[in-house]
Amino acid sequence: MEGNETLVTLSPATVKSATGNGTGVLVQGYSEVKKRECVAILQCGAVSSGTTLDVKVQSSPDNSSWLDIAGAAFAQITTAADEKLLRFIPNNKYLREVHTISGTSYTFAVIMALTKTKDG
Repeated sequence: MEGNETLVTLSPATVKSATGNGTGVLVQGYSEVKKRECVAILQCGAVSSGTTLDVKVQSSPDNSSWLDIAGAAFAQITTAADEKLLRFIPNNKYLREVHTISGTSYTFAVIMALTKTKDG
C-alpha cells in the first residue's frame, strides 16, 4: 500500500426497500482508473424474511451513461449479518452500485478501498 488510501461509500448503510441505483462517485485519480484491481465490500445487516439482494458495480465516463463491469457483481445475499468481498477492474472515472431487492427490505452498505495515484 502506498499510504494514501481512502474509503469511498457507494451506498450508505440504510434500509432499502426497492430496487435502485446509487449515486455516481468520481474515482478519477485513484488506482481504479489506472486499470488496477480494486476492492469493494458489501455489508448487510437487517433482512426481511424471504428476501434476496443482488448488488453490482457499474461505471461511467460521464456520470450519465452506465455500463456493467465484467466481474463486478457480488454473490447474492439471502441472510442477515452477511458480508461479501468483490475484486474487479473498473474502466471509467465514475462508479455506482446498483441493487435489486426481491421481497421487502435490506439494510446494507457498499464501501470501496481506494488508493490515490501519484499522478492523480
